[in-house]
Amino acid sequence: MHLTFGNRCGHVPLSPTLDISRPIPIGPGGYPRILAVAAERAEGFYAEPKVLPAIAVNPSSSQKRSERKEGVIRLLKAILKFLDLVSLTIAVRDAETGLRNITIPTLAKHADLELRRAERALRDLASAGFLFTVQQRIRSSEGGFRSVPAIKRVSPALFSALGLQVALKLERAKAQKRLARRRAETPPHPAPSPQPDCQQESFIFAVRNLETTLLQRTRTIPREKRDQPDRNMERQRRWNAIALELRDQHPDWPAQDIRAAADKAMLS
Repeated sequence: MHLTFGNRCGHVPLSPTLDISRPIPIGPGGYPRILAVAAERAEGFYAEPKVLPAIAVNPSSSQKRSERKEGVIRLLKAILKFLDLVSLTIAVRDAETGLRNITIPTLAKHADLELRRAERALRDLASAGFLFTVQQRIRSSEGGFRSVPAIKRVSPALFSALGLQVALKLERAKAQKRLARRRAETPPHPAPSPQPDCQQESFIFAVRNLETTLLQRTRTIPREKRDQPDRNMERQRRWNAIALELRDQHPDWPAQDIRAAADKAMLS
């Protein structure tokens, strides 16, 4: 009599593979500790769906299959390996070109997942509001456009769900200081010419992220307060909330970018 069963992807429900072959380095000279802690806490999602309840249930209200939960955890660990704390972007920083976005095939490789399983796990994280993806285009020399790796950013809501909201703010502040020191010590490079389309896509990401946050907040406000007549004051409060949220999520953005993104969010 068989006590455990597997499937074609090698998953065994009673003995899941939650570790990845190249985990987040810890210790002196390793990655910020919060990333390893988040990866460790995410493992609890397999046995206790309430750890990440936003992912636990499918749109059909059925529970996630065990192999799908396994895939989410492994992909999440790979994402945390490449997470830039300053911008919460899944990317690596290059001294000359700045952030270099990580592709889904690269994430799948580091998560030890087949590409299709990695894509499903990415969709699960996105549908839960923990991840936002924006495809970007760059104008080519021939006058057309070419696609480059999508911008993928993690929402602070993920760390809040893992009980690391306060730690995230502290670690992002430290990361910002480290980046500022490196920039001060590095000889200046010629600034690349701005790409209007990439900037526009970055604003679109911010708007999508804020729309989700504001929708969640609105649902918690009593209807009688939502219908107050002083619309101008309410509009100003909403703009302030958007700008503050942007500043927290993107501490590396200059003030004019924050204002432009907040204005765009108000028009949507």
